[in-house]
Amino acid sequence: MLKLKKPFAIRLLTWFAALASVAMYLSILLAIYDIGLHIMGGERVTRGEWLHITAPLVGVIGVLMALISYGLASQRA
Repeated sequence: MLKLKKPFAIRLLTWFAALASVAMYLSILLAIYDIGLHIMGGERVTRGEWLHITAPLVGVIGVLMALISYGLASQRA
């Protein structure tokens, strides 16, 4: 199978998606250890509220970003 050279923008988006996925899981890890501010909707919330409401959403988005990165890197449809 002939593999074509990927355009620069696709390579850039692949790395961006991978780094975004890592950053989302890092934000969950920092919230678990109570490091930094916990902001939701532009307002400060407690750590528990952030973990209960926002962390599952951030986790799902992190999985989707990892799948996008994998799909772009493996050149699959």
